[in-house]
Amino acid sequence: MSLTFNPGEVKTFQIQAESYKAYPRHWVGREYKPCSGAGCALCAAGVTIRNDFMMPIVIGGVSDVFIFSLGIAQQFDALTQQGLMLLGLLVKVSRSPERTNTRYQVALAAPAQPALPPASAPGAVPVVQPIDQPLPVTEVIGEISRLRASDWAKLMGRLLTRRDFMDIIASEFQAMKDERLW
Repeated sequence: MSLTFNPGEVKTFQIQAESYKAYPRHWVGREYKPCSGAGCALCAAGVTIRNDFMMPIVIGGVSDVFIFSLGIAQQFDALTQQGLMLLGLLVKVSRSPERTNTRYQVALAAPAQPALPPASAPGAVPVVQPIDQPLPVTEVIGEISRLRASDWAKLMGRLLTRRDFMDIIASEFQAMKDERLW
């Protein structure tokens, strides 16, 4: 289900992603249909494609998806250019009351602080070594024990979305299988 607005409506929600993703769609009749990419029958039929955007949100405690146009994407970009991170940001989006020539306005629903680099715990040694030169296990465990649960969740989320990290994990599992350790 995707978040929709009636004319003049205002909704407040929390963004659940660091950025938005492109969402190509076709206008067919009186509704949008997602573009299926390579081999799309609507593209082949010459139906105009529109690149909108999407991001996961939480509204009223329920997860949802916000699909929006370039104008709203530019407003989100303006927030990030002010130094704000989208992830966790509480925003208020309002739709103009007119039924035609619809406009949307994005505003902060609560004061937000610029994104700052994470502060190190007292005595912590920053980890700047490449992954092929790992830290001793005792130092890694020491660093991990200083993380709060929310920091740990953010770290794991960032690692799991990195392709190079997933490739390393896959090769390590394969090596363990090859050596019959798994």
